[in-house]
Amino acid sequence: MRQGRVAVIECVQEIPCNPCSFSCKFNAITIGDEITNLPHLNENKCTGCGQCVANCPGLAITIIDKSYSDKEAVIDFPFEYLPLPQEHQVVDAVNRYGEVVCKGIIKKVK
Repeated sequence: MRQGRVAVIECVQEIPCNPCSFSCKFNAITIGDEITNLPHLNENKCTGCGQCVANCPGLAITIIDKSYSDKEAVIDFPFEYLPLPQEHQVVDAVNRYGEVVCKGIIKKVK
């Protein structure tokens, strides 16, 4: 993550799902023989392109770039609520349990 963008997969549901593996043109994500297996990421193959984020129906993948600075990271993640945040807006950043962990600044909305 300190060398550049890389995917982080936090998929915890062992359900029939594999769009992330098919959307990765670098074959960095594998599911294995059973479609209910959790996805595995090969960080050495991942370029952080974000196609897996866009194709994950469970919103379980983010892209993290810790090379942004010594004190800050850039995180790309899916956002499914309205209203959309605005660029340069300061927001509460939360963990997977919804607990505020720090302030964040919206760099870009796609």
